[in-house]
Amino acid sequence: MDEHAHMNANAGVYAGLDRYEARKRVLAESAGQDSSPAKKITRSPSANADRCGTVVEPRLSEQWFIKIQPLAQKAIKAVESGEITIVPENYKQIYLNWMNNIYDWCISRAVVVGPSHSRLDLRRLQTRNRGP
Repeated sequence: MDEHAHMNANAGVYAGLDRYEARKRVLAESAGQDSSPAKKITRSPSANADRCGTVVEPRLSEQWFIKIQPLAQKAIKAVESGEITIVPENYKQIYLNWMNNIYDWCISRAVVVGPSHSRLDLRRLQTRNRGP
């Protein structure tokens, strides 16, 4: 699938179709065929996004790892030398403790795909995140 939940070129005759349409066609085409165990269609458990309920599709994506410690050391030196001032002063030690315990970060593209995740839908977020 691509990032908009359409089948990519690897899907053969289903390329370009929306994921739901592709599933319907696969099921319709396989309905009249032999249902031997080798061809039996099974459903995998699916997860839904917490905020909007969109199905989370498994999808390979690139990941990047950032070595944070060298960046953290520069930030620590800037605070300790006075180049950067933490206000109020008593937060300086909290900041330094946090920076000394920071770990490398993994950044990956989201696995949630589909139209609802291609743009921010503020109305949906506002209605779902209202307090009691």
